[in-house]
Order: sequence, then C-alpha cells, then structure tokens
Amino acid sequence: MSLGEARGETRRWHRLVRLLSQADLDGLLVTSEANRRYLSGFTGSSGVVVLGGTVGEAWLVTDPRYAEQARGEVGEGWNVVEHGLDQAAWVAEVIRAAGIRRLGFEADHLTHSAYHRYEDLLSGLTLVPTVGMVEGLRAIKDAMELDTLRQAARISSQAWAEVEQAVRPGAAEEDLAFEVSRSLHRYGASNAFSPIVAGGKRSALPHATPSSYALCPGDVVQFDLGARYQGYCSDLSRVLFLPPRSPLLVRVWEAVQLAYSAALSVLRPGVTGGEVDRAARSVLEEAGWERYTLRGLGHGVGLEIHEAPRLVMGSAEVLLPGMVFTLEPGVYLPGVGGVRYEDTVLLAEDGVHILTRLQAGG
Repeated sequence: MSLGEARGETRRWHRLVRLLSQADLDGLLVTSEANRRYLSGFTGSSGVVVLGGTVGEAWLVTDPRYAEQARGEVGEGWNVVEHGLDQAAWVAEVIRAAGIRRLGFEADHLTHSAYHRYEDLLSGLTLVPTVGMVEGLRAIKDAMELDTLRQAARISSQAWAEVEQAVRPGAAEEDLAFEVSRSLHRYGASNAFSPIVAGGKRSALPHATPSSYALCPGDVVQFDLGARYQGYCSDLSRVLFLPPRSPLLVRVWEAVQLAYSAALSVLRPGVTGGEVDRAARSVLEEAGWERYTLRGLGHGVGLEIHEAPRLVMGSAEVLLPGMVFTLEPGVYLPGVGGVRYEDTVLLAEDGVHILTRLQAGG
C-alpha cells in the first residue's frame, strides 16, 4: 500500500476525477491550501496542484524550499515540479504538457489578477470556474480524518478541563487565553484559531478578543477554543458563572441548553442544516431570546475551522454520515452578557457522536 493510499489521498483522487468527467473538464487547477493538502498530502505553505482528467495525472508545483518535503509527503503517482521565479509560467507549462484543454479553476480561491495571468499564459485553453468541487468531497470525512478529528477534539476537551480550574475573580482574559494555548501545546496541538475568553459584559461579543479585563464576582465567562492536530481542527465553547450568578443569564443558559438538546433530537442523516438550525431556533424564539442569536447554528470542521456543511437559517444542504460539524446555540445580550454552548459532533449511520467530551455523556 502506498503512502497516499494509507492516508486516503488516492481514493479522494478517484472521486475527484469522476467529478471532473461529469463537469466535462480535462483537469483542475487547485490553489486553495486546504484543498491542496487534502488531495496531495503536502503540508507546506507554497504550491499549486494540477490534476489531469485520469488518475495518475497529478502535479504539485512548488518552490525549491519545499521540494524535498513535498517528495516525502505526496503519494504514489504524484509529480513534484520545482518552479523558478515565475510560478504561474511553470504551472502553465505543466498544464500545456498534460494536454489539458478545458481547465477548471477554483473561483473562490484564485485571485482576479492570477486569473488574468493564467488567461494570458493559457490562450487557446478554456478556463472554467468551479465552486466547492473539492470542498464537497472534504465534507464527508474518511476513517483517517475521523481518527485525527477525534484526537483534536479530545485535546481541546483536555485543555478545557485544565483551564477551567484557573478561572477565578482577578484572572485576566488574556492570561486565561494564554493558558489555553499552553495547554493545547502540552497535548501536542496548536490553536485552531485565536482563543476567545470574554468576561462580564464582554461575553456578549461573540468573537471577543481577550483583553486585560480582570474577572469580577458575578461575571459570566465565555470561552471558545479549538485544537489543530496534524492539520485537523476541533471547536469547543463553554461558559462559567462566577458567583453570585446572574438570574437573568442563568435563564438564558437554560434556554441555550434546551436549544442544544432540540438540535440533537432532530439530527440524523437526511435532514438539512436549516432544519437542525430551525429546531434550536424555535426553542429560543419561544423563550423570547431569538432576536439576540446569530444566523447560524453550526459549521463544518476539518482541515479548516469553518467549512462545509453549514447549519444556518434556510439551508437546504443535506447532512450525511461522515460529516463533522459544530452545534453552537448562543444568546448575546448587549451590555449584559452572552452564553454560547458548543460541541464538535460526528454524524454517523448509528447516530450522533459528541467528540468534544472526555467521557460519553459527560
């Protein structure tokens, strides 16, 4: 078994070639860093992938700094090309040599200027915009990805179990955020995103940047953290109340918990992201808090912290086994405080697996 087969890249390659055939494309230009890694296994920060219309035609064009690394990371059947000063010219040469006539490109990732550069270099070829072709494949995780995502989730849960012990009056938000980063590092991971720690009224800011604010008695403290482990992410939000508890925010917390449970109760293969969002949102509407919520309940998690699928208002995207995403109902009261509860979950044939918990059910 080749390296690529062991990690799943060969199977991904086969699936993508079928999509190219269905779209009447001879090849695909991949410029997204996450998509490049997903298809080739290459973890460097510089490179472009060119895929032909059949399995066995794949090129990673990178600069000499990464050439040796790339040859050690890509699977069988990949060609590593070291480019000179003009990367686009080298990529264009690969495309022409491959005999590609109808080339798909990632419309969401290729810049306007880069598109026109390739248009000039590839005169006579047809450039066809594609949207979400690789991202759609990435939405359903394979066994290797699921093992890595479980470990990322376990690490974020372990980090939270440590950091919550340091939450007390007088602790500064930015110091607690540093403890999150240090704990993740201790378990072999890094931050999937900058940790959020927000106390008191600042907890009403969904994406608050940790500040020098020192926690006070009676504060609600919102945490949002995630681990990046071997390239894959997890996402976890928790809330702590410093006594004396605010009766208002306790009521909000109870409503958020009911909304989370409502989302879990309808979650199964075949439902849409919009239906799951609706289940949670209905609870918050009935409690009178819906106007203080955000427009989405959750998002996919994988090589990127936000990816497909989306669990948002009105989404018709069907949820399928193998998808990993967040459930994160929240209520944010300006000038008062906010509460969000979030887990990373796996949708499987046999039900929902909550990944960001150290013990089942706890």
